[in-house]
Amino acid sequence: MRMLRLRITAGLAALALAFIGALAAVPGTVHADENPVRLTLPTGERLFLDKEGGAVEAAATTTADPVRIRSMAVGEHLYVVPDEAMPFVGRELDLALFDVLAPPPALRVEWAPGATPHDIPGLDVPTGRIDDPAAFGAGLAHGALAGVKKLGAPADEPTAAPQYPVATLTVKGLDKLGAPAFSGGVAATNVEDVQRFSSLQPFRDGQVSFSVPVGHYSIEVNITTYDADGVYRGDALLFFPELAVTGTELTVTADAATATTVVPVPATPNPSGLEQMQATYSRQSAAGSDSTTAVMMIGGSPSLSVTPTDPVSLGAVRWYTYFRLTSPATAPDPYLYDLVFPTEGEVPADFAEKVPAAGLATLDATYAAEGDTSRISTYRTSFQPWEQFPIRFASTAVAPLRRTEYVSALPGVGWVGSAVAQPDDFNGSAQSALVAYRPGQRTTDRYFAAPAVPGVDLTTLRPLPCPACRQANQLQLDLRPRMDAGGHAIRMVSSETTKVNIQTRVYADSALIAEGTDPVGSIAIPAAATQLRLELDTAASASWSSTADRVHTAWSWHTASPTASLPTGRTCDAPCAFLPLLFAEYGIAADTTNAIRAGVDTPLSVTLRRQSYDPTPISEHLTLDVSTDDGTTWTPVTAAAAGSGRFTATVPPAPAGYLSLRIHATDPAGATLDQTVIRAVRVAG
Repeated sequence: MRMLRLRITAGLAALALAFIGALAAVPGTVHADENPVRLTLPTGERLFLDKEGGAVEAAATTTADPVRIRSMAVGEHLYVVPDEAMPFVGRELDLALFDVLAPPPALRVEWAPGATPHDIPGLDVPTGRIDDPAAFGAGLAHGALAGVKKLGAPADEPTAAPQYPVATLTVKGLDKLGAPAFSGGVAATNVEDVQRFSSLQPFRDGQVSFSVPVGHYSIEVNITTYDADGVYRGDALLFFPELAVTGTELTVTADAATATTVVPVPATPNPSGLEQMQATYSRQSAAGSDSTTAVMMIGGSPSLSVTPTDPVSLGAVRWYTYFRLTSPATAPDPYLYDLVFPTEGEVPADFAEKVPAAGLATLDATYAAEGDTSRISTYRTSFQPWEQFPIRFASTAVAPLRRTEYVSALPGVGWVGSAVAQPDDFNGSAQSALVAYRPGQRTTDRYFAAPAVPGVDLTTLRPLPCPACRQANQLQLDLRPRMDAGGHAIRMVSSETTKVNIQTRVYADSALIAEGTDPVGSIAIPAAATQLRLELDTAASASWSSTADRVHTAWSWHTASPTASLPTGRTCDAPCAFLPLLFAEYGIAADTTNAIRAGVDTPLSVTLRRQSYDPTPISEHLTLDVSTDDGTTWTPVTAAAAGSGRFTATVPPAPAGYLSLRIHATDPAGATLDQTVIRAVRVAG
């Protein structure tokens, strides 16, 4: 009996697992194929990270000084550095500590000459393990690293001499009041090839120095100004996109007073207030690789000004600003704006001061909660075509919630909407496919809507690996065990408050050939097999979720070795063929507590779909049964075909409790779908 072998998408999950193990003690179980991954930064901020971006949970201040997070993405590295750690990066703290994709496998404390080793809050000094990130982060501002020369990975012996002549690049910073910069930092990137050099360092005594290979460099400087009383006076971003470093040293002065182009908070059609803002600068090198830096600010009253740039001759410059604006507390109905303003080729000299309603899409969003109200996290990540790892702050909301959400509708810009049902233990994350919106479009966006059943990623904006295909004599699977009725993939993991069990089995001509947990992996099948069957059982119980607590799904189909290639929207080593799987989407008039009314007829629709780009005909045959006693007895209900795989039915009056559903569907080629959803929705008396 062969076991399913897990495939790790983009390497994120395994690396995050190593990050948690090395740096932070996080409650709950982390699975190697978890999507999105959950981790804690060394200073206590929590991060949800996925191949489509992520979000940081960080408490905002109530003062005018905003919370800041700086990120830098270079190749296979993504550094996420909170503001309180920035003064120590590259000095007492190795920047690698904040690499959430490729963290150091081990840490070591190196003491300065003459220093006496001592306890450091949150750090197990003998092992170098940060076992209490919040305490470690809080201790940074109180001298916890006194006497530490370096906390980072053990130093390796040099293995090769430098391949290029080396020069010293020094950046001197002045804040808006003319004083040496003490808050902020510098990102330096080689624009011939970012793999040659790219680094992020904070100011110390008003300057930063790098030892760099001779060549051309892009410099991004961030300076925060405070007056003599420590009052926040604003942030400045200064850009030197193509500096020639030709001798043995070069000194550049970055004066925040020269950043006179103010980035305004755009006025919206409805009154709104700023919750968070972000400025992202990407420098593509002549070799084609990118270095992308972002400054994120939440809370307080942030103020940002920049220096515009001229066109460059090596590589390219890309830029955007992002804003999340929210309705006033006095608004009768809540709403928010997620706005992005991208520019190709330059940091612009002019910024939009208002947002026309015609350039927005409108989402009627709901966030369901079963039972009492609960605190949730929400965020929406914009995705530029060139962008690898966009990150946002997570917003706090209370569910159940109905909210109107306005989103920038721009060509080439995709959005991934996300919500987390249980932020306290990182559980119940719901994520949409990558979606582009049209100006003036109005649509619904329903999070945590019941019932949750298996599905696939329906992204069509960019090519993705096929989620369910046969390649030669291998099945390639990347199914989502739970997708809510709004089309969001939901990840529930076992923790102190949640129990989850997922079982996957594959049969070839009635013989069991593989079994495992999540349906993600590569499975060898006998070359002569003609009939395959895939079974997926999920069981979940949590204090905050009671619907779809048991779901059994079985697919069966005829199979043959593939002879053709896939459409351009899905990738697979040729020859490759889609598995003709049917996926069910249920539409039922449940409220935001996932309940229907007891004692009345209830309309129900079942829509059968294929995975994206699969042209196999959809089934026009479906049988439906319902149960009000958790599947002990079943009652058949007539389901009428409405075309395009959609069926409609009327469920007879049910008593208070739960309604369970069972369907059987076949397609013209003989493939079948059998699905049983115990406690599909609640029935409220």
